[in-house]
Amino acid sequence: MAYQVLARKWRPRKFEEVVGQEHITRSLQNAINSEKLGHAYLLAGTRGVGKTSIARIFAKAIRCPNRTPEGNPCSACSSCQEIDQGVSMDVVEMDGASHNKVEDIKSLLETIPTMPMFGKYKIYIVDEVHMLSNSAFNSLLKTLEEPPEHVIFIFATTEPHKLLGTVLSRCQRFDLRHISLVDLESHIDMLCQNEGILFESPRLRTKICELGQGSVRDTLSILDQVLSYTVDKRINEDILVTSLGMARSSALKTLLEAMLQNRVGEISKIFYGLIAENVDVHKIVQGVLEHLYIVIENIDNPNYLVQEKVIELDILEGIDFAELFWIFEVLNKDSAWALNSFDPVKSVEIIFQKISYRRDFFSPEGRKVSFKDVVIEPIVEKKNENIDIEAPAEYLEDQKLEEDDSCLTCGTPIINSPNESVEKTWENFLTYLDQYSPGGRARLEQGDISKEPSIIGERLFVDLCYKKSSAIFYEHIIESSVQALIVQLIAKFYGVEENSVSFEVKLLEDTDSEEFVSRAEKKEIRQEEEKDKIREELEESEMLKKAQNIFGVKIDNIKVN
Repeated sequence: MAYQVLARKWRPRKFEEVVGQEHITRSLQNAINSEKLGHAYLLAGTRGVGKTSIARIFAKAIRCPNRTPEGNPCSACSSCQEIDQGVSMDVVEMDGASHNKVEDIKSLLETIPTMPMFGKYKIYIVDEVHMLSNSAFNSLLKTLEEPPEHVIFIFATTEPHKLLGTVLSRCQRFDLRHISLVDLESHIDMLCQNEGILFESPRLRTKICELGQGSVRDTLSILDQVLSYTVDKRINEDILVTSLGMARSSALKTLLEAMLQNRVGEISKIFYGLIAENVDVHKIVQGVLEHLYIVIENIDNPNYLVQEKVIELDILEGIDFAELFWIFEVLNKDSAWALNSFDPVKSVEIIFQKISYRRDFFSPEGRKVSFKDVVIEPIVEKKNENIDIEAPAEYLEDQKLEEDDSCLTCGTPIINSPNESVEKTWENFLTYLDQYSPGGRARLEQGDISKEPSIIGERLFVDLCYKKSSAIFYEHIIESSVQALIVQLIAKFYGVEENSVSFEVKLLEDTDSEEFVSRAEKKEIRQEEEKDKIREELEESEMLKKAQNIFGVKIDNIKVN
């Protein structure tokens, strides 16, 4: 029998099995038992929290002739089995992401007048309903407002703010919560007992649940990834860190202790050791922050710190409690720009070292730069050799844009705040965004808009595309918290309401990716063209020709900064 991933194997089959959403499941059970069913429901929440599972259980329970007194489907009758197998003629599931055209909705609407094969209701489940086009929504509105008595719609979405107000007003809306760490741990503990999965330490199970970030499906996917690295379903720290590319807790412990005790050389040694093990620099920073948080959280519980080998107690002697808070804040804030810099590895290393020197900042006895005892080696002049030179600063100064307050990319004025005098273009929006988040602008520039944003009716449409090679940036942008911030800034810049912004982010297929050029790539092309132009002008410069004759050298390469 083919292996079935844990997320599918342990998909809830009744309301009580849904993790952490009792406020919703109880309401739906009451509606079923009291036979007070609405004609349209909207389930909203982030990925992996139970939207589709609840929709299917609800549909099964509505149609089940043998449901339990608690309002659960029996899962044994022909109706329940057909729904489980995906072959029911009376429960139609549609993916709004891949069937988002008006033609798809019209095909669906043609089946609505048809009565169910048996039973009282015909149910339509539309997942990721926010992906439907406006034309598709408009085709659905009339039927959604006054559907036949035998029809019930159940919509699921990760982005309810993208739905039209006319759609929201016609649905009973239920917002699913992020799953708490306690609920996740309890669920994973139960699952592991049934699957025969053993953890070397409960802390490892907790770590997997923390990485799931409130999503049951993400947590189970991570657990599946870890299990694929084992042969006997026994999980220890080596297996966890190797399979997930994480830093070992022992290395994080030593790194934090070195920072607290000003052991700078050891900091760099441990840090680059983790880099050599292919641990991503983001995960190193995240790991140190999490380790420090555990220290702060348990500062009054030394037994825990010792038993869990979090930190040596003598390391903390003489360190103020407020000092630990300062370290956490500095590392958190500084890493935000460091991880988006041109060289994140060196930037993070400097931050770690900066924290180790924290007590020198305001101390007159602090370490100072001095070259008194340094012996400078004489410079050996070389003649008649090919040399590389940097473009003269005077020449580059002449190439500066005439307007000091201009964007170096496009030459348009930098926007300090949105106002009516600024042309509402995507390029100007990116410049405006740069004031709030340079890293955010950089991520948006790894893709590009398919066309200039436009206002149609009362909605502003912004379509952003990424190719497959930039999927990591696409994944970041589609996070609900990130999208909400971008939509807020777009609305502010273009002078519209947030709920009227339609911000679509697409990941192009391989065939479409071949011709697509991101904004960042376009910028690089322009910069290289400008450098080539400067280089050509310098090669023909009389100044450089005379310099070559005077020094008897030949310049074979000119670097333009």
